[in-house]
Amino acid sequence: MAKKTRRNGAAATEATARVLYFREASFGHDPALVFASAGVAEEVDRIHRAIEESQTWGEFRRRMPAAAYADLYADYFNDDPELLEEDPDAVPPADDEPFSSDRVPGYCDGDYPLWIASVQERFLPKDLLRTYGTREDSILNGSFWRIYSPRRDEILGALRARGYEVTERADLKFW
Repeated sequence: MAKKTRRNGAAATEATARVLYFREASFGHDPALVFASAGVAEEVDRIHRAIEESQTWGEFRRRMPAAAYADLYADYFNDDPELLEEDPDAVPPADDEPFSSDRVPGYCDGDYPLWIASVQERFLPKDLLRTYGTREDSILNGSFWRIYSPRRDEILGALRARGYEVTERADLKFW
């Protein structure tokens, strides 16, 4: 039986925890590598696509991961009649109502969904982060890890030597 570990607040088998996706992303002028577990990369991609591509609220709700939608709007939309008297905008929009990304809390500010470069220590061993990257500060969104693209083969080799399965996923939207 596979050993269970905790990653990203969810139980995972050791084998699953060692599967990483990566892609190149730009932070300022220099490209950098970003790594995430397959599940986190896929969920962040799904959220980005739901926000960027949905035309109506119904489409947005169908495309969003259910838990992410519930977390995002837990304090925003309500069906309590007393609260709706105070704030009629708290009623969830109808499925056919046009959707706009500016109705997603934090999206236009770059605070949502998760900026994976800011939490690389969740996915990569700290010694490899210190060897192949630097912690930098952004102007608006706090600090993040810049893992230099020219050292791509070195870090991929180091991860594979430690038993990680690493797959490039430039088709996914996560950074």
